Amino acid sequence: MQAAELARSSSELDRMLWWKETTTTTATWLSKTLTPQPVAAVVYSIGTGNHSAARLGLQACLSTWASNLPAGALQIIGRDQPAEMIYSATAWDPAPECEDSHAGGACKDAVGLVKGYKSGTGWVVLLGDDNYVFPHRLELALAQFDPQEPRVLGIPGCSAAQCSAGGLCGGGGQVFSSGALELMIRASGVEAFLAEQKKEAEEVGNFGDLANCRVASNRSLHVQELLGLHGWAESNEELAKDSLEALTFHYITPAQMFQVQKSLDSMPSALMETGRLSTSEYVQRYQQAKLKHVNEQQQRRTSLSALHRS
Repeated sequence: MQAAELARSSSELDRMLWWKETTTTTATWLSKTLTPQPVAAVVYSIGTGNHSAARLGLQACLSTWASNLPAGALQIIGRDQPAEMIYSATAWDPAPECEDSHAGGACKDAVGLVKGYKSGTGWVVLLGDDNYVFPHRLELALAQFDPQEPRVLGIPGCSAAQCSAGGLCGGGGQVFSSGALELMIRASGVEAFLAEQKKEAEEVGNFGDLANCRVASNRSLHVQELLGLHGWAESNEELAKDSLEALTFHYITPAQMFQVQKSLDSMPSALMETGRLSTSEYVQRYQQAKLKHVNEQQQRRTSLSALHRS
């Protein structure tokens, strides 16, 4: 074969290879773009911030309880995705309209509810970066309810005098069914919901859980207790004792998250799959701790609300 023919053949081969690579890449991109994203049964929405404590807490969440969640089941509200936190199945929303402060927490709740609602999930669980969650156990607990029925689950009681839905202590997690979000968001529209939730928050010292409670109350919804949501701080011994039955922990440090995860990883998988033990001892211990927590939160919120009004 002459030199000119060799050059022409090489050039044609290059074009063929380029075309194959380009069309394959384009087809792959179109497949990923056009394929519907999976809808998770439960969306866990973590409100966080940019300060160091939030960053460490969030990293611990992503490395422990949230590390094996299915695609579409986790959203992070309040910051961009850091380069070292590569979790392709996680949705990140910096929510620039929300301050990185106590007042911004209510705003991040509202953004999380809207984002979760738009995903089409059955349940949205509002959390913080200092929560530890037992997803399998929590989802078993939620399975007893129909998500299309309007329902708000949590720890009732906090600021009940300011919310006819029964008050809501959000530290252990706030759980909203798709049916509740239909009434809270779709009925009036996203912008109207955001404005309403912001107004309610401003009237009650910017407590996000109380603002959400009042929006729910405006729709004649009531907060229902979900046994197992822990909104209070616990010692290492208490965490170990409650790890087989709790649904969530609160005020938990990164070191404690890793310790709880380590203890769970060492348990037989068959024991973990059975869900909760629900012993009467645990229920009694839980109710006592919850009552103390509600009373302490009531005192704290009364003081902060007085400070806010001044």
